Amino acid sequence: MEEENTTIIGLGKYAVAHNPASLASLGLGSCVAVVMYDPINRIGGLAHIMLPTINTVKSQSNVNKFADIAIQNMYDDLLKMGAVKENLIVKLVGGAHMFKTLDKKIHSGIGESNLEAVRKKLHDLELRIVAEDTGGNVGRTAYLDLKSGNVYVKTKDYIKEL
Repeated sequence: MEEENTTIIGLGKYAVAHNPASLASLGLGSCVAVVMYDPINRIGGLAHIMLPTINTVKSQSNVNKFADIAIQNMYDDLLKMGAVKENLIVKLVGGAHMFKTLDKKIHSGIGESNLEAVRKKLHDLELRIVAEDTGGNVGRTAYLDLKSGNVYVKTKDYIKEL
């Protein structure tokens, strides 16, 4: 999993890279890690999505925290690096409901809303989701190994490969 050459993707950020490299998003709660990977060219990206859509907020200081913007930007950057759309596979991690004690009126399931927005944008781009570890109420960390294309998910209870 995490190695010396791992780039950590912070909240509302994304990165794209060629092999050899690895990308990681730590502490995903209601946020969603969107991983796109071209296994032929070994080019991939990871976005740490915080909110569903840019249209729902007034402050647009960090546009890459929104599913609709970050996914498009990451996709465009992957194609510029040489990834081929038909090769791209997608894996999702996160989207948990972390605040069980909060009233639904106050916290309307941002994890679920994030997942819905991510899936819609991926559908619009005609990209296929091949695996996911999403929902529930547990925080996760996601690692992408660009050599193999493997995505590893770590929680307090397990480590698994998607």
